Amino acid sequence: MSVSSRFITLTLAFGALVAGAFIAGVAGIVQTASISAGNANVGDPFLLTAFAAAFLGSTQFRGRFNVWGTVLAVWTLLSLVKGVELALQSYRWLNEFFFGSALIAAVGMSKIFERRAARRAAAQRQRDASAAEAALARAT
Repeated sequence: MSVSSRFITLTLAFGALVAGAFIAGVAGIVQTASISAGNANVGDPFLLTAFAAAFLGSTQFRGRFNVWGTVLAVWTLLSLVKGVELALQSYRWLNEFFFGSALIAAVGMSKIFERRAARRAAAQRQRDASAAEAALARAT
């Protein structure tokens, strides 16, 4: 990686973090203005949904956190929650239960994918080693 491309990557990462912090600050100001008081626990209900969407999104496409996987996960989770709410009426604990179980499933799937990739890499190394031994035996 050249110095200029590394600089561009770091600049984009820094810009993304600054933009995220700015958006979070504006959201905090809007939330404080809407309830007319400051409360440190006002954002807690949003955390489980965000974690579930991010971890489920990491299992969708490439096995790591990515934007399109997270978008697909948010759409899927919200569609399923709305369907369950319409079918069973709205229970207060239902959203938390659904997002919590989705988070557990996403972390479990992530571990399964990680182990599968490790097994495939080990099998590939074994095939490469046996092919190298076979080539060495043919050469002698």
